[in-house]
Amino acid sequence: MESSSVPLSSWGTSLAAVVACSLFGALFAAADAAVTSIPEARVRAMVGTSEHGHAALRRFLEHRNAVLARLLVGRVVCAVGAAVIAATAFHPRWPVYGPLVTFFVVAFLYTVLAEISTSIGRTRATSLANPLLQIVRPLELAMVPLAAPLAYLGRRVSDAFDRDGRPSDPEETARDAEIAEREVEYLIEEGQRKGTLDHADLLQAAVDFKGRVAAEVMVPRTKMTALDLKTPLPRVLAVITADGHSRYPVYDGRVDEIVGLLYVKDLFRVVREGTLETTTFDSLVRRPVLYVQEQQEVSTILRDMRQQRQHLAVVVDEHGGTTGIVTMEDILELLVGDIRDELDEEEQVQDLGGGRLLVDAALSVDALSDRLGVVIPETDGAVSIGGLVMEQLGKVPPTGTVVHVGPVDFVIRDADERRVRRIEVVSRPERAAE
Repeated sequence: MESSSVPLSSWGTSLAAVVACSLFGALFAAADAAVTSIPEARVRAMVGTSEHGHAALRRFLEHRNAVLARLLVGRVVCAVGAAVIAATAFHPRWPVYGPLVTFFVVAFLYTVLAEISTSIGRTRATSLANPLLQIVRPLELAMVPLAAPLAYLGRRVSDAFDRDGRPSDPEETARDAEIAEREVEYLIEEGQRKGTLDHADLLQAAVDFKGRVAAEVMVPRTKMTALDLKTPLPRVLAVITADGHSRYPVYDGRVDEIVGLLYVKDLFRVVREGTLETTTFDSLVRRPVLYVQEQQEVSTILRDMRQQRQHLAVVVDEHGGTTGIVTMEDILELLVGDIRDELDEEEQVQDLGGGRLLVDAALSVDALSDRLGVVIPETDGAVSIGGLVMEQLGKVPPTGTVVHVGPVDFVIRDADERRVRRIEVVSRPERAAE
């Protein structure tokens, strides 16, 4: 009889109201999980590749702290609302057990729904973030009076601290940028020293460099090597040992969810210390990741890499999906040509038999002379085989061109309009005495 005077006395109505509050709280939780699971750089890439879509994400970027504060307050309000409604319904009927029943009902519904929605929001963050923000927009705006103080506090904290949680150091930032710039300069100098780059090539490459975009230089998704965060470290070690790169993107569940980078030196350090079995993969992953758009110019990507001291960027499409990766080496090769190191699979010299060799155009004249046991005339302008051939002809020769230099014949096997890559070498010792 008492229950008739109590608001929301109908169990069905009360239960429906509790479920509704829990569902609204789950929506807030899913939206919060989705937008916070995507790195800010990736959100900017998604927004930047779409003129009309992702309006909610664009608004989120402009008012990040305010939106996050409203989502948090929304979750709290929904939880409190569900508890109050349940208490109003159950306490008059069971004064002794009402609070306990209220606790279990609200805790079960709210926690289960919130956890499920959070998990979905995180695993499908790139595809659900924008629609979830649109769905909760009316409820989010209703939280403004309560959330405004939290947003203000968030802005103050954000202004005082950088993304690593430490006060920003302008001198350290400038020093990091200078170090990255020196790395770029070193690679260019190496190209000149090895004879694969001259000033004319560099000037022409600089002209061609402008306007090139990430999609033109990236390693496509189908060819890139990425590692699943759930892969056991011994298996990871086997993969990188066979593959031979120094950095790898790491994904969580699927390649569209890149969460960080693995530096091979970090894994080798663990192996050297003998702690491979007790180390988790996640502890070795470096964050954050640099995300770039498919149509972003490589000049701006190189600038971002230098500023953030990153050597690898993940290329994403307008939906946030991974389309490939681009490295600093990929970009610099637009200027200096192929950059080879001791880990490259293709050898500089391949023996074709019958006294014939297939060599890389970057091979030095001295190295080839030692290999053949003959003296190849050098010039002051070139130290590589490719440079020697181009100096003899005064131009970049097309594929199939034969060049006679002293006791050696050079046959161009791989070249384009700008550079020579591979040359067949035929020794003619009988001409050495001529």
